[in-house]
Amino acid sequence: PKARKFQGWKGMSGKSDKKKSLVPRLRFPEFREAGAWEVKRLAEIGEIVTGTTPSTKKAEYYEDGIHLWVTPTDIGEEKDITETKIKLSEEGLQAGRFVSRNSLLVTCIASIGKNAILRMDGSCNQQINAITRFQGACVDFLYYLIERNTPVLLNTAGQGGMAILNKNDFSNLRFPFPALREQQKIAHCLSSLDEVIGLESHKLDALKNLKKGLMQKLFPQEVA
Repeated sequence: PKARKFQGWKGMSGKSDKKKSLVPRLRFPEFREAGAWEVKRLAEIGEIVTGTTPSTKKAEYYEDGIHLWVTPTDIGEEKDITETKIKLSEEGLQAGRFVSRNSLLVTCIASIGKNAILRMDGSCNQQINAITRFQGACVDFLYYLIERNTPVLLNTAGQGGMAILNKNDFSNLRFPFPALREQQKIAHCLSSLDEVIGLESHKLDALKNLKKGLMQKLFPQEVA
């Protein structure tokens, strides 16, 4: 499960408030005097790569696959991707588009804005844009930033038909970024919350299963 989202940025009441609008409502004490966050395009903080689908007519691309190949169905509520339904062989990976580990994957066709971190070298299909080779950015922070700003991606993709956020528009999306150390602090805080939420969810599932088992034993079976 994902952590609760950030609160929005302070509103702007005029041009004089422009800089103030890039300061979050809540900030860790050591960064309160660090100044406003800097607006950057996604293309400035990493390389943007659009995935591909190796020819499905060539069985050798998929047989005995060992490399992760991510499609939107592999991106759910979990932040990290370490497994995929379909894998590529060595030949399949070479035919596709290589994406290095610790890249951020964002769906940009149909289900716009789903995102996750690829934790192993692999590839992805054409419905996903990957941000990789980061410069002054923390991938875990970027994960939460995209989650926080999913409506921005949806608005950019437009309405009607099948929504598509092409690579150029995706690359030019602009978001505020603090310095790397503050990014890492925010990411660590939200990741810790995700871990707690995950543990509590497992406990809840266990209690539900316990209840179900008890009900089956505490009531007699229906008479045929």
